[in-house]
Amino acid sequence: DGPLVTLRDEAARLGFDPQLHDDGHTQDIVLGTCPFADLATEQPDMVCDLHVGLAEGIAQRGGGLAVRGISLADPHQGGCRIRTETIER
Repeated sequence: DGPLVTLRDEAARLGFDPQLHDDGHTQDIVLGTCPFADLATEQPDMVCDLHVGLAEGIAQRGGGLAVRGISLADPHQGGCRIRTETIER
């Protein structure tokens, strides 16, 4: 189904309750929950950078998708957005 669906499915497997938001060019995966909320509150740079790195690895493996970063929200409330963009191959 492509790298975006693979990324969403992996986030679901890890417990993030992800939802896809696609405007035709950029795609966000909105993380509904954070299974590492307490640690992310204490050390957001470490935890969130790790999440971005995992997303980048999944996107690179599938090709055609680039991770453009993450917009952070309160990890106890959910709503962090992994920003991705379709790239031409």
